[in-house]
Amino acid sequence: MSLGSLRAQTPQVENPVAESGLVGELILDEFYATAKSRVLRSEGEIEKIMSRSAVRVERATGTGFISPLTEAMPDLQMVLSGENLPKQQPEITVGLEGLRFAPSHALLPQEGVVTLVNRHEIPMEVLTTLERWERITLAPGQRKSLAFRKGEYRIWLEDFPHAVFDLVVLEKTLAIDFDWETGAIEPTPLPSGAYQLGFYLGARPLHIQPVVVPLEGALQIAATVSANEIVTVSVTTGLINLEEPESGDAGIPEAEEPAASIPNQLPAGVPEQVPTLRNQPATPLNPVQ
Repeated sequence: MSLGSLRAQTPQVENPVAESGLVGELILDEFYATAKSRVLRSEGEIEKIMSRSAVRVERATGTGFISPLTEAMPDLQMVLSGENLPKQQPEITVGLEGLRFAPSHALLPQEGVVTLVNRHEIPMEVLTTLERWERITLAPGQRKSLAFRKGEYRIWLEDFPHAVFDLVVLEKTLAIDFDWETGAIEPTPLPSGAYQLGFYLGARPLHIQPVVVPLEGALQIAATVSANEIVTVSVTTGLINLEEPESGDAGIPEAEEPAASIPNQLPAGVPEQVPTLRNQPATPLNPVQ
């Protein structure tokens, strides 16, 4: 490149602080990292299950469900939606096991790939709403990767109508990486502007709110997700540090500590004053008789 020679002649100092972006911390209940299944909480979810197969639901007259309904634990994602976001290549793996899909629903923030894995010991007939792949036969242990664009899709097992996988694919959306152990959100350079910050459990939105990335500085997020799927978000502004963050600092630059001052130190440039007779007390001290 033409600029290469100029850069070679003039030493460049890399600036580890981006002009705008996103940093912060996400505090999760350990349930999201360890649970293999979750209890369906809302009537909407339950009605969706009932529409797939009524035999899975038992209701006693005048009471609620005899036993709680569960599903394979979906993935928790934090995403940002808006204009001029970088491209990603999201990919998820969905297992066919126990005559169901695990997980049973998922979200792709951008067009991406879903890989189906048959973990049964028998072949499985899979139907999809994709025009190119309306029917797929998966041998035991076989994997099949399918590409999806923006939209809503469904995949199910032919002989088991309760075994359904629902997929939602968004566009102009970016998945925000975070550390499951420390909660630190990966420092992410972003163009300044207005966005939508969203938290999804599988394909189901838990919380969505508007945010603004400042022109100079970072959108600093402090969020918590409880075991009851309640999301609390606090938003401030700061700086985004692109250097490898130390444990627990979430990519936020530390403020410089003021230099230690010496007690009774005179300001720079002021000469030290030596006591003379003129600046001694005007009245001499008489000795005590």
